Amino acid sequence: MKVIYFASIRQQIGKSEEIVIIEENCSIRDLIDKLVKKGENYKIAFSDLSNIKCSANCNYVDLKTTISNSDEVAFFPPVTGG
Repeated sequence: MKVIYFASIRQQIGKSEEIVIIEENCSIRDLIDKLVKKGENYKIAFSDLSNIKCSANCNYVDLKTTISNSDEVAFFPPVTGG
């Protein structure tokens, strides 16, 4: 699946996107758990999930949403005005 990172998450991880292969359909929370195992920068980026929004195939979703390798998932911090 294509995983896209925005704003501070992109800066912390050091890349804007990557391809991640999962073994079977899983939840977005399971995907995050897999990403955190990739290194300290991922662990820090996903340390406070209350400050992370996610989408699957351009629709806002929650961490329980089931995804597959054919999906596109994006992570971004909450948007603020200004």
